[in-house]
Amino acid sequence: MKYLLVSLLILAVVSFAFDPTIYVSAGVGEPDTLDIHQAYDTVSGEVIYNVYESLIAYKGSSLTEFEPRL
Repeated sequence: MKYLLVSLLILAVVSFAFDPTIYVSAGVGEPDTLDIHQAYDTVSGEVIYNVYESLIAYKGSSLTEFEPRL
C-alpha cells in the first residue's frame, strides 16, 4: 500500500511537468538552511546538492582541490 501511494505521488508530480524548461521537485518539508557549512539535515542537503552540484567538481582524483564545471 505504501508503494502504491508513493508511486501515485511521483506520477502526479511528473504529470504536471508539461513544459520542459520547468524543473519540478517534490521534497519532504522545508530546508532549515542553505548555508553549506551549517546544513546537516537531508532536506537542506538535497537543495544544496541541486544548486552546487553543477557549479564545481573535484579536480581529478584530489579530494581537496576543486574545478569549475560551467
